[in-house]
Amino acid sequence: MAESLIEFRADLIRDLVARGYKVTGAAAAPLTPDILDKIHALGADFIPLPLKRTGINPLHDMETMLAIRRVLRRVRPNVLICYTIKPVVYGGLAVRLARVRHLRFVPMITGLGFAFHGGSRKRDALKGLASFLYRKAMVPVHTAIFQNPDDRAMFIESGIVPAHKTKIVNGSGVNLKQFARVPLPPGPDVTFLLAARLLKAKGIREYVEAAGIVKKKHPNAHFVIIGYKDSSPDAIPEEMIASWAGNDVVSYEGGQKDVRPFVARASVCVLPSYSEGLPRTILEALAMGRPVIVTDVPGCRETVTDDVNGCLIPARDPQALAAAMERYLTEPGLLERHGEASYQLALEKFDVRKVNVDILAEVE
Repeated sequence: MAESLIEFRADLIRDLVARGYKVTGAAAAPLTPDILDKIHALGADFIPLPLKRTGINPLHDMETMLAIRRVLRRVRPNVLICYTIKPVVYGGLAVRLARVRHLRFVPMITGLGFAFHGGSRKRDALKGLASFLYRKAMVPVHTAIFQNPDDRAMFIESGIVPAHKTKIVNGSGVNLKQFARVPLPPGPDVTFLLAARLLKAKGIREYVEAAGIVKKKHPNAHFVIIGYKDSSPDAIPEEMIASWAGNDVVSYEGGQKDVRPFVARASVCVLPSYSEGLPRTILEALAMGRPVIVTDVPGCRETVTDDVNGCLIPARDPQALAAAMERYLTEPGLLERHGEASYQLALEKFDVRKVNVDILAEVE
């Protein structure tokens, strides 16, 4: 979506423009005048693409690839940076077809997605198809950028990309001015926040179950969910979302363009995901000085040193999640200690300026 260029890549675009690059963004509609104005304010041009984020339709996907090829032949860039599975796959195939001389293809693998979580014949078939397409798309790669070592290892072991054409960076980074540190909420009550798209793989069902366990012992604990509904096969069912309104355990506050007020009101941020690239919502929580509880899975484990700035728990384990939550309700000083360590980690490791230096090294 065009909006993702503003939400997730604005700092990278600014840094590219500052280094003298002419930047053209290409993404799916809807493109509102407000979003277009923001892209232009970054110093970039924009070209819309026919791209559906979810689903597999050969005709639609062929249209996407051919559209990217047309853009490449029209713009004739020196560098093509793509992120998320469809732009990476069809971008790489378009590079092969466009035959633009001296073009560096730099895909950013920001997570493996629904197909790679396994657990059913359909997902195994999708994983096989995705691996095949990745393999074809990576033929012209200059450097594939990964956000965690597990995803990199999987691509190398599967023969998708050679090791010498890979690099790991610390996610997409976080803007420490935009997500400035704020004090923990005053008072004895503790509020837990989960911010994510409403997908099963984000561990939302486990979060709701764990909240119910904790709420029985600690009625003054609060549990909040924010995130947009999704059309993926992995989406949380509507009836489950509706059920949250009828209980006194979790509060669903809908999708939010600006998560900062919710993080500011939270004591602890939680993401019990099954797998990630490197979760941006957790990076934002670190920058704002919040302890975090995440699962010990690829992408998440890179954001936490257990019992230093938060808690690492097993995936798909509501009991372990409840036990981690309860620590912040019963151990004096834990919120403050872990919150301070989170902020220091954001400063040292996840500052977007440092991350962009690593990315730009592969562009120049």
